[in-house]
Amino acid sequence: MPFEMGNLDSWGNLWPDPSTFEVPPRGIDIYDSIHGYVRLEKEEVFLLDLPPMQRLRHISQLGLANYVYPGANHTRLEHSIGVFSLTKKILRELKKKKITEIDIDDYTCRNVAFAALMHDIGHFPFSHATEVLISENCPDQNHETIGSEIVKTEYMKNAFDIIKKKLKIDFDIAKISDLIIGNGKGTELFLANLVKGMIDADRMDYLIRDAYHTGIPFGRVDLERLVKTLTVFKDRGNLILGVEEKGKSAIESLIIARSLMHSSVYYHHTKRVAEDLLARATFKAVNEKEPMLNLLNLNDNLLFAKLLQSNTSSKKIAELLGQRSLLKRIITLKVNQVGNSIALKDFCNSSKVPLWKKIEHEENICDKLKIKNCELILDFPKIPKTKEVDFPVVVSEDNFIPLGELSLLAKAAEDQRKEDWTAYVFCSKTDQKTREEVIKYLNDVIGLGLK
Repeated sequence: MPFEMGNLDSWGNLWPDPSTFEVPPRGIDIYDSIHGYVRLEKEEVFLLDLPPMQRLRHISQLGLANYVYPGANHTRLEHSIGVFSLTKKILRELKKKKITEIDIDDYTCRNVAFAALMHDIGHFPFSHATEVLISENCPDQNHETIGSEIVKTEYMKNAFDIIKKKLKIDFDIAKISDLIIGNGKGTELFLANLVKGMIDADRMDYLIRDAYHTGIPFGRVDLERLVKTLTVFKDRGNLILGVEEKGKSAIESLIIARSLMHSSVYYHHTKRVAEDLLARATFKAVNEKEPMLNLLNLNDNLLFAKLLQSNTSSKKIAELLGQRSLLKRIITLKVNQVGNSIALKDFCNSSKVPLWKKIEHEENICDKLKIKNCELILDFPKIPKTKEVDFPVVVSEDNFIPLGELSLLAKAAEDQRKEDWTAYVFCSKTDQKTREEVIKYLNDVIGLGLK
């Protein structure tokens, strides 16, 4: 099945030239539902008002989670403002600590703030629901790597030039690009950790924001304590972001919240089947005619309209999604039900079995069952890896201990995420014979050795 990624050469051509936008005469205060009033300076308002950032106003933060939680209608723009606000708060707190090795001047703050504000500029419509079309077919690509490249396009360079010339301020585009993907070294590594790291401003914001909008009570995090206890320490010549020992409970609350949100929201089976259908409809409607990166020109509404105008099965899927008419679970699998763990890891690993290959397996099973393509979905997510429990708890100026060694709570929450891993098979037919045929295929062709 062909797959064309495309490139960013023509990115931004659909939008008005940045020179047509005025730099505002003053900064503004925006009221955010999570962080209260957020101050944006003139240059930040200018960036936020550009079409590629305003596009995020029409991209849902949680994809199709509103099929389960009707209030989950918040957007990537809200989240971007939240991450920006948190990043600035953390930088202010770090500056107060007067740590000898670090220099958080206006130039540094500007680079980090710009990266935080634009960290999601590379998101596809419906966020992670369609990002799998890139990340599972090209494992080294995701919205962050794409966003990092977008910052360096001619369109954004023109926008940055306007800021530099009209406001007489300086910043580094290359550093902003690196910060978005967590690249940093030496005395600036902690800044990259803050934008993209094990415990970063992105994660802090989305957990609290997602819990607030879904109404789930599990996303409670002692954010104020966490922000105040983050610190910087030296490790093998690099300055690393860590947390003071007195902030351990705040980090624990974040990790526990993430574990509970994963099982209750992010990996809810209804959300998963809806997004699986959307991804496959998008793959078929877009991939046959144009490169996948063209999705960066669309928002949620434009993509849905594109699917409804398609001449492929994508149109029917979009119609069913519009009615919330979804496939049903016919098989639910846990890790301990799979006899061949190597085959399972290979099937879940996108570099060995990319999404287009999974779709081929689905179509083969559909042929055997004599049903239409996209009436069966093999939903096998990646098996989670431990990261957050490695976050350093600073116990002295030059010594730290990984959180997992200090906190049984954090370790248990991470272990529970692995235990909660679940694979599903969704299908339009729910009889026992269909289930047996699918299990036979999973064993005979994929080699899972289901018990």
